[in-house]
Amino acid sequence: MSASGLTVFDKTLQTTNIWLDDLMADQGPDRQLAWHVPGAVLQTLGRGDQ
Repeated sequence: MSASGLTVFDKTLQTTNIWLDDLMADQGPDRQLAWHVPGAVLQTLGRGDQ
C-alpha cells in the first residue's frame, strides 16, 4: 500500500522531491529556494512576449 493511499499522488511527490533534490545540489541546501526556482521559470515562460 502506498503512503497516502493514492499511488499517482505518491509518484508525483517522489518525482517532485527528486527534482527539488537536484535543484538543491546546484543551488545549495535551501529547500525553500529550490521551490521558488521552478515557480520563477514557469512564471517567466507564462509571460510570453509581454
